[in-house]
Amino acid sequence: MSKLWKIEFTVQSKSKLVRAFPIDMLRYDSCYPARDQYSTARIIDSLDQNISAKEFDPQPIALIHNSHGNKQWQPTAPRWESFGYTVIEVKQAREGY
Repeated sequence: MSKLWKIEFTVQSKSKLVRAFPIDMLRYDSCYPARDQYSTARIIDSLDQNISAKEFDPQPIALIHNSHGNKQWQPTAPRWESFGYTVIEVKQAREGY
């Protein structure tokens, strides 16, 4: 049986004008928000149309991908870029549980 690897990576909107988090990227990269107090809230805030561009402050969003047997997995940075988000960090894979 192959090992499970957890790969954490961080994305961020390129500007205040690119607000809405691309929810479909969670499916595309098979990932989910990190279990910290900020990531899920930042995704929800990015979708809130009542927050003006002046009030919206793009913050990093930590995500996790679980990979079976492939600790070299990388997020699809060009696709994130196409939605106005940049992959700003990919941490070293750690053995999952």
